[in-house]
Amino acid sequence: MEWTEFFNSDRTSIYFTPSQDSCRYVCLSLFVKKKMPGACDEIIDDIEDLISSQDITPKERYSSRKNVNVRSKKREKDAEPVEKVILESVVPGTQTIYVKTWGCAHNNSDSEYMAGLLAAAGYPLTEDKWQAQLWLLNSCTVKSPSEDHFNRGLHVVVAGCVPQGAPRAPYLAGVSVAGVQQIDRIVELVEETLKGHTVRLLGQKKTSSGRKAGGASLLLPKVRKNPLIEIIPINTGCLNQCTYCKTKHARGELGSYPPEEIVERARQSFQEGVCEIWLTSEDTGELMKLDLSGSDQVLADMKREYFRKDFEHVVDFLREKVPGITIATDIICGFPTETEQDFEDTMALCRKYRFPSLFINQFFPRPGTPAANMTKVFFLHQTDL
Repeated sequence: MEWTEFFNSDRTSIYFTPSQDSCRYVCLSLFVKKKMPGACDEIIDDIEDLISSQDITPKERYSSRKNVNVRSKKREKDAEPVEKVILESVVPGTQTIYVKTWGCAHNNSDSEYMAGLLAAAGYPLTEDKWQAQLWLLNSCTVKSPSEDHFNRGLHVVVAGCVPQGAPRAPYLAGVSVAGVQQIDRIVELVEETLKGHTVRLLGQKKTSSGRKAGGASLLLPKVRKNPLIEIIPINTGCLNQCTYCKTKHARGELGSYPPEEIVERARQSFQEGVCEIWLTSEDTGELMKLDLSGSDQVLADMKREYFRKDFEHVVDFLREKVPGITIATDIICGFPTETEQDFEDTMALCRKYRFPSLFINQFFPRPGTPAANMTKVFFLHQTDL
């Protein structure tokens, strides 16, 4: 399905509508009437796209768009096959590494750590993938590399949620993989991969008391994509069992970092010139995220374990106690059990609070999740623009 985007002259009203030849899809109209200062002046499609070394900034992306534009995915030009060179020994600094990241802020932080470790070991990093001898692909269960990335004749290492959650996937056969808690061993894995070996590191880290740890040390070296922003994971995994979520299969149950390690990482970052700290995890307190729907029935089907009124209470409290606060929220549109009334309930919530920043995702059934087996309710919704 193709989506058309409309932006007015001051970029404060946003409308998303399906093209005329599409049907049975939800049409979503969002109105953001009040312009907010700072980061809220920017329009961002998806919170998972906030950081990308190859992307222009949101302001640059939309500054020249005053008319209707249809955005289509560009096809990548076929490149010449690259010969895979098998090395008996590896001298750090003689092989160039290309790092590509899909997914959330936590994944971006993991990539920055892996890039920092590789750079500290002497490996040059490049943004030109065809100049690299090895690709490090940090994958996501929501946004993942296609299988074509594994068939270019290059050395490939796949890290992140995909190999952790589906280590037996056919397209990972013969590919070196690093699980979400093994990023601190990336140099070892890269060296062995360049020698022609296939390495699989998927173990979990434990605390001294035997409990699940947050992951690799937060004090490892980093190469930040944005030198002014430090992303600090405070934990990994989740306490919930949301029916639509595949990330739980990869990140597992909740495992936290010690508070003193988080604080020390923040101090270290400020000493290195960072101006902004992002605290990230898969479970930072579910009420602070959004409902993902304005309907209590849909929330129950998602197993979100709270009601719309709970979310409204938190938003009202924060706006009263913190004047000028910016609250960004997530919405899943088109959940299998969502009816037209459920959709209207979500729209009413958006109109009530006029969130300055909304991250909207169309539901996609992820294999292995309960929501993938739910019977979908179809309805045609039309909104006058």
